[in-house]
This record gives sequence, structure tokens and C-alpha cells, in this order.
Amino acid sequence: MFKRVAASVVAIGAVAVVWAGSATGTTGSQRFSISGGNNGGSVWASGPISGSGRDVVMGQNADKFIFAGGSVTVSHWATSQNQTVDPRSCLGRFTESGNYSIASGTGIYRGVAGSGTYTARGVSRGCTDAAKSRYFVNASGWTKLP
Repeated sequence: MFKRVAASVVAIGAVAVVWAGSATGTTGSQRFSISGGNNGGSVWASGPISGSGRDVVMGQNADKFIFAGGSVTVSHWATSQNQTVDPRSCLGRFTESGNYSIASGTGIYRGVAGSGTYTARGVSRGCTDAAKSRYFVNASGWTKLP
């Protein structure tokens, strides 16, 4: 009985650490999941950076992930892309894979470093540059907090 209670306390403590956010001086495996559209969206992180936040698109190759304790700027570049567009319906589909690098951080993420790979997929509707898009990104790599 005591072993089961002790194991439960350890498990609850581990969950509390994960949900609390990040721990300073931590290096480890990192995952990001992003769901968004033209102007950004939501990001979920697990690893040294953990929690949910907002994804702000800063340009074609940069995003800022804003979490409760600070933000992380991520640079990314494609190594493979595929896009199809139906000219009659103006429906487009795309896939992309590539690499990312954590360029900088603010707040509790100041001094952060990391990199990894990502895959993205999405759809767009419209035949102009103002087409509405929806995308999903999964990224994994490593992160080091100071």
C-alpha cells in the first residue's frame, strides 16, 4: 500500500512540474504543435518549454510563440515543399517539411537555444494573395534553457 501511495505522489509531482511550465537550466527533447491561419494561431509545447500559447507569424520564415512567462522567436526554413491548386475552385493544399532554430527568447526564456525539424500541412481557399489559409505544424527537436 505504501509503495502505491508513494508512486502516486511521485506521479502527481511529475505532472505538476510539467504543467508548471519550464524549469531553468533544463535541456531536453522538445515538441511543438501549432494550429493556425493567415495571422497566426495557437501553439502547444512539451519539453523544457511547456504549456500553451499564441503563434504570431512574423514573416515567411519566422514566428513568435508567446507563452505566459515570455516568448520564443523561431526561425524556420523549408527543405521540401509541395503545393497543388485547383484553379476552378481556388482550393489549394500544401505540405512542407524543414528545420527550425530557436533564435531568441524573452522573460523566463531569455537565453534559450534549440533546433529541430518540422512538418506542416494545410489548405487555402481563394485565388488571390489574400486567400484564407489553415495549417497544422508538428515540430520536434531539443531545447536548452539557461
